[in-house]
Amino acid sequence: MIVYNPAQAIPRYIVHFSNGASKPHWSSPGQPVAGAHSVSVRTIYANSLKRSLDSRELYEFNFACGNFFRLIGGSGSRPVTVAKVDVYDSVAVKKAHQEKEDEFRQQGKSTAKRWVFHGTPQSSNVSKICSEGFKVGGSNGVPIANGAAYGNGVYTAIGPKTPMDYSRANSSIILCSGLLGKEKRSESDMGFDSWPGPPDQDWMIFKTAEQLLPQYVVHLGRGRKCQWPALVELRRGSRANEAAGASAG
Repeated sequence: MIVYNPAQAIPRYIVHFSNGASKPHWSSPGQPVAGAHSVSVRTIYANSLKRSLDSRELYEFNFACGNFFRLIGGSGSRPVTVAKVDVYDSVAVKKAHQEKEDEFRQQGKSTAKRWVFHGTPQSSNVSKICSEGFKVGGSNGVPIANGAAYGNGVYTAIGPKTPMDYSRANSSIILCSGLLGKEKRSESDMGFDSWPGPPDQDWMIFKTAEQLLPQYVVHLGRGRKCQWPALVELRRGSRANEAAGASAG
């Protein structure tokens, strides 16, 4: 993209890269989830990050928001903002996910992962899913709650529009790391571990619950623009600093 007139471009953000060797430290410990064993959650509010320049909270909030807005693209029918993000850490769910990854590796299957979304109309189910993992309807005595039009498995989406619509009144969406394994690429494929829905929809179905690691819950707020509140505050802060520096100079 070439811009010939400088007036057409507005510089707004400076992106700082790191070597990825380490993440910033949390500024406070996670809170135990009631009724769950070895599960903690941290709730990060957008308006609490105004003065947070280098924290794990800012890192995780922007990571979840970045995936949300990247996957939603231009498909959203309404403007949205992110009010807060819950970051879950479940020892049992992570262990099961790692064991499934090791199993795929031993079987010569792909261990590639993809970020996907899951929505549920019952807000009480969100914490349960993040603490205990998903359940596959139609297996191990678990009833199929909402049908299985494209096969039995855990239904997720590669963009949040479908789970946003499915969540109805519940204004939160679960962001998961999905282990693909053997993907279904044609109708003749057998023994696959993940497969897409119809071409006109953004469904991604996973055969087993252990393939999914629910890590983030993105809580939507009401707003006029599709934006990262934390980054907006940082941008405002940097402008104030620039103005102060100009005055000092």
